[in-house]
Amino acid sequence: MKIEKLQSLSDEILDELLIVWEKSVRSSHHFLKEEDIEYFKPLVRDQYFLAVKLFVIRNENGRIAAFMGLSDNMLEMLFVLPEEQGHGYGKAFVDYAINKCNTYKVDVNISK
Repeated sequence: MKIEKLQSLSDEILDELLIVWEKSVRSSHHFLKEEDIEYFKPLVRDQYFLAVKLFVIRNENGRIAAFMGLSDNMLEMLFVLPEEQGHGYGKAFVDYAINKCNTYKVDVNISK
């Protein structure tokens, strides 16, 4: 599996990343309401993605299956398409972040 650092962010790439983000959030962030997701979508696409270094793993069709975002020494984002989960992408990203990018902190959203 190849981890690719995105060098530039075209509208097409931003849209594809947003699809991965939204599908992943809908399958795992059950504490978010629909209006929360809709509120965050433009912020994620137009601000949050631009604030981090983005890395992707593509599936056999060349589409983005998963991505992570790093900022300084922090893992800020890690999202995997629901249908691509279970392939070890998350572990590969965490290992890469620790061993190649000197990342030692993580930001996690949890529900109460």
